[in-house]
Amino acid sequence: MQSSLTVLVTGFEPFGRDTINPSLEVARKLHGRTIAQATVYGAKLPVVFGKASAQAIDAIEQVQPDIVISLGLHHSRNTLGIERVGINLRDGGPDNAGVTLEDNPIIEGGPNAYFATLPIKAVLKQLAHWGIPAKISNTAGTYCCNEVMYAILHHTVTHHLDTMCGFIHVPRLPVQDVRRARSCCMELNVIVQGVEMAIQVSAQKLINDSTRRVRYRSRRQINLERPPIYS
Repeated sequence: MQSSLTVLVTGFEPFGRDTINPSLEVARKLHGRTIAQATVYGAKLPVVFGKASAQAIDAIEQVQPDIVISLGLHHSRNTLGIERVGINLRDGGPDNAGVTLEDNPIIEGGPNAYFATLPIKAVLKQLAHWGIPAKISNTAGTYCCNEVMYAILHHTVTHHLDTMCGFIHVPRLPVQDVRRARSCCMELNVIVQGVEMAIQVSAQKLINDSTRRVRYRSRRQINLERPPIYS
């Protein structure tokens, strides 16, 4: 069956002293897959304030996805964290360019916050059914993860897109967590399965939504010979 939906999954490059970022590894593994009638494209984002959100929006404009699921690493969680809200604030660092920001808005004059439009409770229920540890999180932080979540939602609202968007924080991999006796980690294949289920639930909701407006179908000409991943 030909896929009828398009999904963009973004992941971040390694940052700090890490040489691997599980969010990017998931995006790589899902890139080119077809899941629940949806073609998945992956995109690699830099851990750099401003550039992270700009490249995420570039990927959206290229892929024109029905669903965007952005991923990021959270060092101290041992479950998938399905984020509820992104806030208009950058406060932290340094990023991979050595920049630290304090009390800095992502969008000057933008709304204080946007809520995820992924069906987060339905995703959580499906993950629980299959025994994949996950929680709803009410804070995506104030670093690049939150920036990407907020900026993508702002972009879809201001450009009048009904793209379904959300963010999932993932734990460290066991190879990254040896000093913590693997207390805050998850195997990569489990993380991949969890994100696959998030795609399935989200895609099924769109397929079942008979009132859904098809945004791009009249002007959509996706012919991605070089999809937006890996620099």
